[in-house]
Amino acid sequence: MSQTNSETLTQFQADLTHALILWAMGALAAYEYAITIRQEVTMVWLRKWTISTWLFLVNRYLMIILVILGLLPVVAKVRSYIIIRRGCSVQFMPRDVQVRK
Repeated sequence: MSQTNSETLTQFQADLTHALILWAMGALAAYEYAITIRQEVTMVWLRKWTISTWLFLVNRYLMIILVILGLLPVVAKVRSYIIIRRGCSVQFMPRDVQVRK
């Protein structure tokens, strides 16, 4: 059973909101890494490598990997929508819905 336009739009809006929240979280994490990289170099990379150093690095860079992997499915889902422009209105539809001309 196909979805109606309002159901499709509601689903798209929910997906887009979810994607934007995840992108904001990713941007915040990237910003935090960017402003603390100088401290990391002086306090971690230039000192003797111990278990604490390794644990810090695994914790720090595992988060980057998890954020990226968390964003991939959301981005793919939102990109699966086609924006069809008709006059002044814009309709959002999944790719599997056929548009009548």
